[in-house]
Parts: sequence; structure tokens; C-alpha cells
Amino acid sequence: MCVPCPAQGPFVSKARGPQRSSPRQPPDDGKASLGNEEMDNMTHGDEASAGEGNGVPSGLRCWLRRLRYDLGATLGELPALYLPLARAYCCIMHRYARVTGRYTEIVIEAFPRSANSFASVAFEQAQSRPVRIAHHAHSIGSVVPALRRGLPVLILLRDPDEAVLSYHALWPWIRLRQLFREYVRFYSRILPYPDGMVVATFRQVTEDFGAVIHIDTFGPLASPYHGVTIAEDAAAMIEELHYWRSRGVDVTTESFQHEFAGLVPMVYHLNLDEASRLKYPTHMICGGGDGWNVRRYRTAESAKEFGWSAMAPEGGCLYDKAWGLSTDLDLKPPLKGFVADFALKVVPWHFLNRRRPIEHVHTREEYRVHFSDDVRTTVDTHTGVLRLTQEDRLLLEGNDLCLPAAWTDGWLFAYSSGGKRREWALPTEWAEVRRAAVRGITEEDWSQAREVPVQSGCMELQLEPGEAVWIKRA
Repeated sequence: MCVPCPAQGPFVSKARGPQRSSPRQPPDDGKASLGNEEMDNMTHGDEASAGEGNGVPSGLRCWLRRLRYDLGATLGELPALYLPLARAYCCIMHRYARVTGRYTEIVIEAFPRSANSFASVAFEQAQSRPVRIAHHAHSIGSVVPALRRGLPVLILLRDPDEAVLSYHALWPWIRLRQLFREYVRFYSRILPYPDGMVVATFRQVTEDFGAVIHIDTFGPLASPYHGVTIAEDAAAMIEELHYWRSRGVDVTTESFQHEFAGLVPMVYHLNLDEASRLKYPTHMICGGGDGWNVRRYRTAESAKEFGWSAMAPEGGCLYDKAWGLSTDLDLKPPLKGFVADFALKVVPWHFLNRRRPIEHVHTREEYRVHFSDDVRTTVDTHTGVLRLTQEDRLLLEGNDLCLPAAWTDGWLFAYSSGGKRREWALPTEWAEVRRAAVRGITEEDWSQAREVPVQSGCMELQLEPGEAVWIKRA
């Protein structure tokens, strides 16, 4: 799934991979990390033969290095003290600083050995102009000030065992418990800022770096003060989208613009009306939630909270859920309500978006959409209850569903909001199946699997209120 990024403007593109050493940065944006990897790099040759010919016992030298590492990590929790000391150190040692500074534009940080070098160099090479990047500090002292200032921050995340063991292989005099403690400290201290950063895994960065970037509020606007029309602004944005697309990057934005058809495959808020939904296939444009849908507001008073919707080209559908309605809310821990949101929005949305809407019918009694593969959605205009069927099989009714999970190997996903025992007709591929394994899921964990009999292609399923389960062939 893509997460919204505070970054704006044309400085993101597909990583072509690092082809040269890390770029030099302006003196204000510092490389220093007191007590961390970069300071140790300067004495790497000495450490390989600690205690040889220098009059200092090897054991004492290692102890001093470990102490310095802990002091540097602790100092990072005091940004007001850490940043000036880090810059002073870099100045004295004639090092280019890479800590967060006055002119920093983006911060790329992580625990050491988490593809920080790859990400920072790849990002820098993908730009059409020099970008001042703070990176390789490996310290929360450089991250927290950037988050407080609202700078774009990319946090890289690697499995702790892999990251710690890789770092320990380079600097073996630092104890493993010190490294694990610093790993936990680094990531736990930035948890209070979930909205201010994008988190990318080691695999995402090294295999598909461009996929972690999202551009907010990317829509054409006229600027009479600069003599720019909407058409001129749109033309410039289309040129930018072609630039990213030519490098294999799919760009997602806040809302869809007709001028961007075929260039932006997904948006955060999809506010197209029924005619446009029939016009554009889902592989060309799909979207998240109905947060900007103005057709559900009956009075100007109820729409006051809705200022940004002016950027949307249309007001949305009368019943977005009949077309497939996902979520457009940022996920914040604790994830209470996530399972219900995933079950009632994301799963049906994913199922419907794999099909092409063919026909839309709206009467006084019902609001109906016919998709390919003989899939139909119907909303009762009096009760608002949604029904989803395929051929003669009921897949969803109200807040109960049993749907194929198309991203899995033939599994089904079932959920009941109020708790109910009901019989579900299973897909034709299950015709020879006699027993199914059912396993519940929550925000925290999986439950123990249980077996349920399957008879004549049907399964009777008892679910508790709010229970979601995975179903596969036993």
C-alpha cells in the first residue's frame, strides 16, 4: 500500500541505483553522528589492529569505543545540544555535515546498514537539481528536529537481526546488546510522529525505490500574479508526470484531474461521478476513500470542513461503495477499528477494482452497478444496505461478507460486524473441497485454526461480532 508523503514538487523519481560515491553536500547539512558509524569510519584502519603499536591496551581501547558509542547515542536524544556539537565536529575534522540544518530539504535516516547510502545516493541522482539531503547521522537528534519543522522525512527499516549483525560484522568491538538497544531507541523515539514521515523497508528501497513516494495536492492552479493559466500549469505537470513515467515510476496524488488520465493510476480521494467511473477503466485510475465527496453534504454548513475538495474535478458518486470504496485515512497506532475498515472497505474495493464497470442504473428503489464477470452491486436507496453478487452467489450483504482474496493463493476472507451464522456459496474452484480451515485475525494476532465442513459447494460459518477470518482449503 502507498503512504502520503509531505514532499511536494518535482524531486522524486525512480532510483537508477548508486553509480558513484555519496555526493558532497553544503557545509550546513552535516554528516556527523557523534558516537555512531560515521565517526567510526575515520578510524577504521586503526580499529582493525586495536592496541597495536599505540601503547594503549586493546581491551581498554575497545571499552573506550563502546563508551563513546553509548554517549553519542544518548546525546542524540538532546537535539539542541547534539546538532551544534555535530556541526562543530564536522567543521574541525573538515567533514561535510549531513545532519539536519537550516537549508535541509529532505531527511533520509535509519539505523546503520539499512540501505541509507543506497537511498540517499539514488534519490540525489534522480533529481533535476541539487537537493540538500540530511542523511547518515543514524541519530534521532537529526530526525526529530526535521519532523517538528515539517520537513519530508524518509525512514528506512530493516529487520533488526539483519541490520545489527551486518553492523557488528564491520565494527565488532561494539557489543550486540548495545546495537540492539540503539536499534530500539532509534525507532521508538520517532513513533510519536506517524504523520510526518514515510517508512520504507529495506526491500522496498533496494528493489523499487520509486514506489515509496506520493505527491500531495498535485493539481493545476492559475496564478494571475505570475501570468500562469490553468492550462499552462497543467501542461507543466503533465511534463513532470511523463518524466517519472519514463523512468518506471507510478505517481500517486491527492486527487484525480482529467488532464492526468493515463498518467496517475491511483489517487487518495477519487471524486469522479458516475459517468466518469464508466468512462475510465480501473487499470487507468482508481482511488481511496470518499473523504472529499461533496454529494453527501446537503447544506453549505455541513460542508464547511471540506475546503480542499475544490481541487477535485467532480463531486463524487451518490453511493461510492457501489463502485468500490477504500479508505483515505492515515493509519495511526493503536490500530483500533482497522480490521473492520479493511474488511468492509478494502476487501470489496480490491475485488471490484479487478473488474470493469459496464452499466449504472439508478431508480427510486435501488442504485445498481453491473461489472464484468457478472458482478453486480446494489444499494437499497431506502436503507442504504449494499449487496454484492457474482452470478447467483451472494458475496456481501450489509456488514457481512465472504469474498475471494484475490492477492492470495485461493483464500477467502469473511467478516461479520454484528456476528451471525449464515451459509455462503463458495467459488466454483471449491466444488471438490470437503473441509475448510478457518483462522481468525485481530489487530494484534491470529487465532488458532479450526475446520469447517463444506457441503455441495456451500459452507455454514458462525462468526462473533467484529470477527474476521481467513478461509483456505483444509
